[in-house]
Amino acid sequence: MVGGASGIGAACAQRLAKEGTTTVVADLDEDGTVRVASRITVAGGAAPPRRLDVTAPDAVTRVVEEAATMRGGLRIVVNRTGGMGALRPLAELPSADFDAVMRVNLYGVFHSMRCQPAAMADRGGVIANLSSIAARSGFRGHAAYAAAKQGVPRAAPYCHSRIRRPRHPGPAGVTRHRGDADDHRPAALGQAGRGGAVGPRRTPAPAGSTNGPAGTRS
Repeated sequence: MVGGASGIGAACAQRLAKEGTTTVVADLDEDGTVRVASRITVAGGAAPPRRLDVTAPDAVTRVVEEAATMRGGLRIVVNRTGGMGALRPLAELPSADFDAVMRVNLYGVFHSMRCQPAAMADRGGVIANLSSIAARSGFRGHAAYAAAKQGVPRAAPYCHSRIRRPRHPGPAGVTRHRGDADDHRPAALGQAGRGGAVGPRRTPAPAGSTNGPAGTRS
């Protein structure tokens, strides 16, 4: 669970663990990962916390490769990177601020999806990339954030020869790995190939909302 220290990411991590997975809770907010992992452990689950800066490609690769060595290998990934940065009109936005938002929200998913499919190659699996409603609707001051979130579902289908676009992608921008078997997937992502929401389809969660201070790197 990339970006699992708070909000939607924490909820996804706890749901996955409830379904019986060993859930790696990864986030730049190290204290947050420990809190979420502790809640999971108290409830009887298994959740090793890991500090992760998604803007650092080598760090992402290390966490993914470690997760692939755990119980049953890597079968499910949820990428929920987020950070809106400075909110201001595009014409007033410094290039450095625009770049910072892109590095977290778009490049963070890019770094993740470069190594995740290979870690699933032996058995297949599911990769869910959480985007944002900002990718589809205009909000004042969200130029960089909206541009980054728009790129997440657009880029994902082309990241690997064994990744394909889902038949009915939801607002979360779910990408499904070829070869995954429905009877091997936890119910928490049972709707992944059909709607993109974690949990029952009748109550889809908002995709990729940002939690924590502006500029936080999940």
